[in-house]
Amino acid sequence: QANAPWNLARISHRARGSTEYVYNRVSNVYIYILDSGIRTSHQTFQGRAINAYNAGTSPTPSDTLGSGTHLACIAAGETYGVARGATVIGVKVFDNSGGTTVSQVISAINWAVQDMTTKGRTQRSTALLALGGAASTALNNAVASASTAGLFFAVPAGDSNTIVNTSPANEPSACTVAGSTINDARMTTSNYGSAVDIFAPGQNIIAAAIGSDTATVLRSGTPYAAAHIAGLGAYFLAMEGPRTPAALCLRLKAVATQGVLTGVPAGTVNLLAYNLSGL
Repeated sequence: QANAPWNLARISHRARGSTEYVYNRVSNVYIYILDSGIRTSHQTFQGRAINAYNAGTSPTPSDTLGSGTHLACIAAGETYGVARGATVIGVKVFDNSGGTTVSQVISAINWAVQDMTTKGRTQRSTALLALGGAASTALNNAVASASTAGLFFAVPAGDSNTIVNTSPANEPSACTVAGSTINDARMTTSNYGSAVDIFAPGQNIIAAAIGSDTATVLRSGTPYAAAHIAGLGAYFLAMEGPRTPAALCLRLKAVATQGVLTGVPAGTVNLLAYNLSGL
């Protein structure tokens, strides 16, 4: 893809500065987006998006906040997404005001695991849980159980410019994602520390918006970085075959571009996501 968004060009080249996204189309992989629902009619999804479960209190599973649509688009949308051809599944955890509870999130995680298992999608699926909150053993245990069951979770490191101290980012079985900029720097807001597994682009990321079926918007933050890893995980499952969640996170780290990011504190990995299809 010529004249691609900077973030897609970045993850398909070892060096920064390219404007081309180099990739392969994928199929038979699934990405669960645990967030605000998805505007499934948006043209970026080409019929590959569904809203399947509503753990929140809102009567409708569709996206009224916009974050879920944007995240799903980064993961798998045409023009703006990583794993083009993947199916994205909206699992709503937020109400229409953006609120949620740990119990609602755990309900959503458990539903996604059950859906993956009953439909024979184990180790063909990834999930994005693009939130963070006070350390919660119950939430971390739910993510760990999902990982054991075969569902890979990408989660944001958080955006407080501090050492990761929130759930589920501090859960070892999750693939925890910090954010980078177009200049290959750590985003100044991105959390860091030993819990971080990998960096991905997280600043000024263009993707689908909910205003219309062609609308786009720029968003920044580690949730949008984590969306790249949910997509990239599905991409590698499609390209290289089934892997356990632990093995998949290790694979993404093994092929990542090493040592190119500035502003990364000691004790934090300097690994930038790479799709192994580029240059």
